[in-house]
Formats: sequence, structure tokens, C-alpha cells
Amino acid sequence: MSDEVPNTGGSRRGEGVVEVKGAAFLPYMIMEDIVEKLKLLNYEDEFVARHGQRPISRTYFAVPGSAGEQFFVFSNLLSWLLEICGKRFEAPLEDDDPNAVVSSIMSEIKSLGLNTDFPPSRLKAGCGDEVCYILNQLASKALEMRQFAWNRPEYTEEDANEESIEDEQMDEQIDGGLDEDIHEDYEDEIMLDIGEVNTSSNDTIEVQKQEDLLESSTDALEWKMEVERVMPSLKVHLRGDKDWRTHLDQMLENRKNMAHLSHPAKRTWIRCIKR
Repeated sequence: MSDEVPNTGGSRRGEGVVEVKGAAFLPYMIMEDIVEKLKLLNYEDEFVARHGQRPISRTYFAVPGSAGEQFFVFSNLLSWLLEICGKRFEAPLEDDDPNAVVSSIMSEIKSLGLNTDFPPSRLKAGCGDEVCYILNQLASKALEMRQFAWNRPEYTEEDANEESIEDEQMDEQIDGGLDEDIHEDYEDEIMLDIGEVNTSSNDTIEVQKQEDLLESSTDALEWKMEVERVMPSLKVHLRGDKDWRTHLDQMLENRKNMAHLSHPAKRTWIRCIKR
């Protein structure tokens, strides 16, 4: 990671800050590095067991939670990392003044050459970009102090042979899949040509049926008289009372009346259709 504090906030007018696409996910990526580095430092035995705390999750300092708890865990974890780096920083207590603790943290990380170009108040939240940045940089320095080195992976001849065999099998599967796809596409084209011939006559029959359904045998005068007869019954008259119970009772009553009036109207419609 770079020595610059990542800026994940949006740009404001008058400031030369450009918002980086995907920057909101940067704390989660840094937390992945922090957890892996802490495991290499054996923090589960040297820190978690000694302080009686739970192991931190891979998103613990990336998302806001309990500010007091996160700041306490952050300051204690930072104290342990500073101890590995050769700095004596007494672990703060829960009732210590956060401002005094943050001031001590800033002076210690500045003495290690870390970038402190950010407001110290950002650390009191116990989470965020600055907290993840400091922990990540301190974890890297702690690994250097313990002379940890990242080595290249070593591959044996058996591993190389297995990889070459897998590559050959993958190429054969890809070539075979292309041939099958071409054959299937050709068969699909033939089936489409046959389907177009068979469906053309069916479409004509279906259109004729729809046109027959659109023609009604009901007398328009009888239909209009029936509509005028039921029209007054379909009007809804609401009282001025705004109580919801009154509206509910009115709706239930209207539903009952509509169900009662629909039976004779239904019989009339059936007679009209049969004629």
C-alpha cells in the first residue's frame, strides 16, 4: 500500500480532490490485508488471548459500529503493534480521555515516519480510512521488525505436469464445445425454417377466430337501456365523516349492495348474449 492516506470522500467545490471510482470499498480491501498481516504476527495468541478480546472480523474497522468499543480496540491493537516496532506506548483504558489518547497516537506514528496529514479527530471514531491506514502501515512495519519476508511460491515438477495436463484437457473441451455449438446452431436454423412454414397457416386461422370474437350479436339498444338502468345504483355517496371506521363500514356496505345488484344484471346480460 502507498504511504498516502486514501481519500474516499467526494470532491467539494474549490478543492482539488477527485473522487475515485470504487473508493468506498477501499477500507474493506485494506481490512483484508490487516487481518492477514495480524495472523502472520500471531496476534490471536499474543494480543487476543493476552487482552481477553475477541478476534476482529474482516470488516471491523471498515464499517461504523460502537464508537467507544471500536476506539478502545483500535488503541489497544495499535499499542501492541507499536510495542513490536520498538515503541513503548501504554495501552489506554476505557475511561481515558479520547483526545489525550489520540494526541499520543499521532505523536507516536509521526515518529515512525507515517503520514499524519489528516485531522486527528478522525481517529476518535475508531473506524474509517485513517484508522485502517494506520493499522495497515503499523502491521507492515511490525512484520519488518520480525524480519518476515514474502517468498515466491515454489512449484515442483509434478505440479507443473498436472497444470500442463489440465491445460490440454481444457483446450480439448473448448474445441469440442465449439463444434457442438456450430452443429446445434445449424439444427436450430433448420427447425426454424420448418416452424415458419407450419405456423403461417396457424396464424391465419387464429386471426380469423379473433375477428369472429370481436363481432357481437347483442342488440345495442338493449345494452344501452341496461346500462342506464344500473347506473344510479353504481354511484357511491360518501358521508362527510372522516373517521376510517366509517369509511370501512361504507365500503363493506357498498360491496354488499354491488353483489346483490349484480345477480339480476348478470342474468340480463346472459339473455342478451344468447339472443
